[in-house]
Amino acid sequence: MSAPARAARGQQRSARIQRQLIRSGLRPSLQAEADSGSCAADARGQVREFLATHPCEAVYRGLVEVHRGPVAAVVAVAWIEMVELDDATELKALVDRPGTGNVDQLSPSEGTQVIELAEPAYASRQDGRLVTTVEVQPATAPVPRRVLEEIAEEAADGAIRPD
Repeated sequence: MSAPARAARGQQRSARIQRQLIRSGLRPSLQAEADSGSCAADARGQVREFLATHPCEAVYRGLVEVHRGPVAAVVAVAWIEMVELDDATELKALVDRPGTGNVDQLSPSEGTQVIELAEPAYASRQDGRLVTTVEVQPATAPVPRRVLEEIAEEAADGAIRPD
């Protein structure tokens, strides 16, 4: 698949997540998007090692800031499209294990503050050869863990659910 086609598909997925977050009562604003065919270079830890030895078609990342009343959070989403279904299943199992790494998050736009958590709220989904990971961290002020986890689940559902 060509780079422009990959980017267009990634932008569609990013827009789908934003629509899901709106339906959930959040106000999303897109901060950044990036498309790459170099999956291992965009990852860390054991996930990077795995992607270096298992072919990946592309990785598309998006960063969205969301607001609901006084709650503000940054949602980092990565779509990793594997060549083989078995590799996607293995990758999902790997990223779901704490401490194994993940795809690197994009940096928020200037002026957006993020409270770095040792363990951000996390959710993932698999749809065939596509693995989606979501990490959510509070922006500017502490947010209850339960709320961050709800946002992560809503974003992950939106990542694979058709409109």
